[in-house]
Amino acid sequence: SSVDVPLVIPQNTLISGATIKFRLRINEKGSKYSTYSDVNIAVNQPPYGGSLVVNPSLGYSFSTTFIMTLVQYSDDASDYPLSYSFSYQLSPSSNVLIIQLKSGLNSVRNILPAGYDFMNSQIIITGMVYDIIGSSNADIVKVTVKETKNFDYFSFLSNYLSNSLDVKRSLSVVNMVASSLSKVNCSSVSKDYCEALHRHPCQNTPQQCSSCKDGYVGIIGDSN
Repeated sequence: SSVDVPLVIPQNTLISGATIKFRLRINEKGSKYSTYSDVNIAVNQPPYGGSLVVNPSLGYSFSTTFIMTLVQYSDDASDYPLSYSFSYQLSPSSNVLIIQLKSGLNSVRNILPAGYDFMNSQIIITGMVYDIIGSSNADIVKVTVKETKNFDYFSFLSNYLSNSLDVKRSLSVVNMVASSLSKVNCSSVSKDYCEALHRHPCQNTPQQCSSCKDGYVGIIGDSN
């Protein structure tokens, strides 16, 4: 007969790529004799060895086409095929905006909005690679995207949507335009000023620093 014995291992305990040995030992009641059986289990390793490459490293909002590619990732043969996704953030604390949902394409071409002044116009690009059972690895690259002067957002969006048949890509572009139009005026509140107040830079409320940094307590939300 057999007996099922549940074994619960806390999250993030096992080391990826390692081989774990489990041993079941049986002791005969009233006897000094015992026996055991071992089983070795390989812990899945996420894709490894690659990187995210973005070209060019500098461009202009809604006019420069950036090519983002996840290259040279490897994995065990049983973990193929690999899948890829791409996203970006205007700052470490801002929302993650999707460029490409998880798919079999390891490269994508896309325009980008301008970065924030307090980020020195840099945008954070994240590339994720997944194996067939969902283990993932990520790489991050920052690119500089300067604002295109006197840009007509509404004409651009109208023309783009009229000519695009890709619903997901169209939604991504709509989000980019929305993020650009929703930028607030922070011209009189510098990054250094907010830094002196132990607050995150102005981002959501005009002329107001963002919330307090970790470890500091003050007025909740955006304030000076």
